[in-house]
Parts: sequence; structure tokens; C-alpha cells
Amino acid sequence: MLNIFSFILIFIVGYILSKKNSLKSKFKDFFILEIIFSVFRINVGYFLKIGDFEIQNDDLLLAILFAMSIVVFGSSISKKIKIRQYVVIYTIIIILGMLNLYLNPSDEGIIAFNTGSWDRYMRGVTNLTTPVFSMQSILMFIRVVIFVAIMLATKDLFNREDFIEMGKRIGFFSKLLLIYGITEFLLSYVLKIDTTNILKLFFGRGVATSNDFGRLKGLSREPSYYSHALYNAIIILYALSKIDYENKNIFKKYKVWIIIAFFLGLISSSFAFVLVTVTLLIFFYVVSNIENRKFVFYLKPQAGLISILGLLILMIILPFVDLTDFTYYERILESLNQFSKGVNRTYKLGSDYSSEAVRLISGIETFKATLSRPLFGLGIGTAYSVSGIISILSNIGFLGLFIWYRLISTEFYKTKKKILILILLTPIVFTGDMYSLYDTSYLLLIPLIAITTETLYMKHQLKKRD
Repeated sequence: MLNIFSFILIFIVGYILSKKNSLKSKFKDFFILEIIFSVFRINVGYFLKIGDFEIQNDDLLLAILFAMSIVVFGSSISKKIKIRQYVVIYTIIIILGMLNLYLNPSDEGIIAFNTGSWDRYMRGVTNLTTPVFSMQSILMFIRVVIFVAIMLATKDLFNREDFIEMGKRIGFFSKLLLIYGITEFLLSYVLKIDTTNILKLFFGRGVATSNDFGRLKGLSREPSYYSHALYNAIIILYALSKIDYENKNIFKKYKVWIIIAFFLGLISSSFAFVLVTVTLLIFFYVVSNIENRKFVFYLKPQAGLISILGLLILMIILPFVDLTDFTYYERILESLNQFSKGVNRTYKLGSDYSSEAVRLISGIETFKATLSRPLFGLGIGTAYSVSGIISILSNIGFLGLFIWYRLISTEFYKTKKKILILILLTPIVFTGDMYSLYDTSYLLLIPLIAITTETLYMKHQLKKRD
């Protein structure tokens, strides 16, 4: 079964392929299209659906990019020796983990990809199972191979100017996402219209789409994904505002959009946005140090505008929004409570099934299981957790996590930049899932962060000379 957007995507793909452009130009167009889906977590629908089996829109784009990556390798295997070394080590680690899974699987209890979900387990519907080698392991390994191939192709084809150009194009779509967010707010909170039904007509309805009417989800399946999409949009818009260091007024062009993104996250009432907010504060603190400015004074020029816009937004939304949905304080207390229960295994199935319980206990239990196979993990394609980092750890181990990080950041890996890259990854500690292992959004976000820090240091040096 196809939907309206499926035919639109087919038309776009055909148009790009029909253009008489170079391989690099076509690859860039498809890469930008894929980045739009990954950065903004657009997964509300599907490209093709047969029963409960779905092919996502970005699955089609990944297949095309992988095929084009093979063509790129035919003319130029990555010349960067360090990257090739990490690819070899990364592959060996994953294969060793798969062999260990096949020959000597762990007997620790997990929730596997094909045996249920943590939501069902916490409600007492599904039981824990032990890791087993299955077709899921092979499919996940293939997905990792596709990601690595695309990553190598981007490092071979694109330079600094290419990443800036693509960043600007994605920045434009960031603004469109925020405009849609405002529209969704008006439809959901003011007119009380279920936007999920509207999206279903256009994108189709995915199996895992949230039924939580009245909370902002953007083009994602649930509010937590939307929080991450807004986080990515803020990072991109902020990076673009700093890259053009000769234009002193360019930040003003992005400031309002960044503030709109923040308040959309706030009124989404997603607990994941609490982590996003903390991460952004840490990010801006590090940036203020790079620019050699005190953090308080760094935020001071924005405080007035933020306060005014905040009051206006609150005045607008108060008549339409039930403030009981915005119990962040209570959810923080609930998180601390569930974290304690998870560590001590005192939680009760059938009663402790809040969003916080599922998120925290899934991570804690999966991490405990991972400690039985710490180096190479339980084996790829086994454990599922509502945490990107824990999912990566459980599937490829601590060695795999370290090499994965070096692999995605190695070309830009310098002392002045690595802390910002680590901060960029922070939200997937308590959000995401196994998708984080092959999240193509990092293939643009990390270069933009690196270019931003280079620009900030250059700007600081120019000030010192003056």
C-alpha cells in the first residue's frame, strides 16, 4: 500500500535521477533529502506498507545512497587511512559480537526487537527473553554496513563549503518545520483538531504512531522524537548563525526561530525536552568559553527577547492548554523514583508503566544485561532499549561504542571540538533507540559543529588582533 507522499517521493527521486548532473551533485541531493528525514525525525508515515511490515521513506533514500556509495568507491576508496582503520576495527568488533551471540549467548533477560516492547513488559503483558542469533542480527548488520558506506562516501565527496551549503538548505527546512509546529499548535490546542488523522491521509499511519492527541508531535510518531527534531533544528540554526563570522547581524536572523523552537518543545510537554534544554545550556556554556565570554553575559542579550516572547506565548496558550499537562516537576520526581526502583529492581509490573518508568527501567535492565558481555555486547540485533546509548552498548559493547564514536567524528576529531560532539550526542542517553547507531543526521550535524568551532576560534583571534 502506497500513500500520497509515496508518489510525491517517487516523483522527486525520478527528477533527481533524470537531471544531467555529476555523481556528486546527485548524491548531494539525495543526501539532503535523507538528512531532512533523519534530522527532523520524520517517521509519522511510511513509503510502502504490507500488513504490519513497513518500508520507511528514508529506507528508500538509504538504498539509493548506498548504491551510489558503491559507485563512489569504484572511483575513489576513502583516502583517509585513519577512517579506513576504524572501519576495519568496527567491522571486526561487530562480527566477533555476532559469533559470540551464536556460539555462547548470554542468559540475561532482555526485550528483543522481535519479542515485544518495554511498554508491554512494564504492563505485565510481555516477558523478558534471552538473546538469540536471528535474522534480525543479519538485517541490523546490513543496516550498519549501509550507514558506514554512506558515511565514507560523504567524507570522500564533500568539503567544508559543501557542508555549509547543505547546512543552509537544511536550515531552510528547519524554519518550515517550525512553521508547521505553529500550525499544529493552532490546530491541536486552539481548534481541537486531531492532526494525526490529517497526516494519515497524506503520509499514511505507521504501526507505532502515538495516539496521544493534544500533544505536539510535528512529523514524528511521538513527542519525544519531536523534541529531538527541535533540538537538531536549534543546533543547525545556531551553527549557521555563527559560521558567517563577518556578518555581525546574522544571529538576529536566526534568533527568533531558535526561540520559537524552544517554546514549541516546551508546550509539547515531552519530558525528553527537559534533557534537551539541559543539553542546550551545556552546549551554549561551552561555546561561550570558546568565544572567551562569560556564560551569564553570553545569554544576557537574549534574555529580554526570550522573556517578552515567553510572556506573549503564555498569554496566547493559557486559554487553550490544560496546565496539568505541563507537570515537569512531578515528572522529574517520578523519574528519580523510577530510577531508584530500576537500580534496586523494586518496580512492579502492571503498575509502574509510566513513560518515565519505561524509559529508565528499560535502560537500567538492558545495561545490567550488557555487563555480562561488556566488550562486544550481547550481539547486534538483540536487545532493545528506549535509550540510544544503552541500545548501542548492548548490541556492540563498550569497544564498539568507542570505535563508533571515533568513526563518526574522526575527520573532525580535535581537542577543541570533541567536547561539543559529545554534547551533541547527549540526548540519546535517555532518548532514541537502536536507530542511534546508524543515525545519518550525525553526518551533517558533526561537520557543522566542527566548522562552527573553527569559525568561533577564528573570530576570537580576529578580536584579539584588533
